[in-house]
Amino acid sequence: MAKQTSESAEYLKEIELQRLDHLLGALWPAAMTGDCRAVDSCLRVCERRSRLLGLDAPAKIEQAGELTVLLPDTWPITPEEVAAGQALASSQAAVALSMAN
Repeated sequence: MAKQTSESAEYLKEIELQRLDHLLGALWPAAMTGDCRAVDSCLRVCERRSRLLGLDAPAKIEQAGELTVLLPDTWPITPEEVAAGQALASSQAAVALSMAN
């Protein structure tokens, strides 16, 4: 099932790349004559293609300030629970970052 899902995703990616190629080909002549809207559209198509192919470098996020966590009456909290909470927060931050791109 995972192989089939992977193959389906790859197939859809190829279709999307072909669509982007057709759009870029249609817009390119106007962009080369200086049509600003066509240039902007070409850049957006290129950006979408780069994101789809994973060509862009990941963005760095810096944390500033402090985080205050109010806990219910569950003290003491174990080091394992702290580590699990940190791992969850990191994974949620990664998901949020990927959705922002």
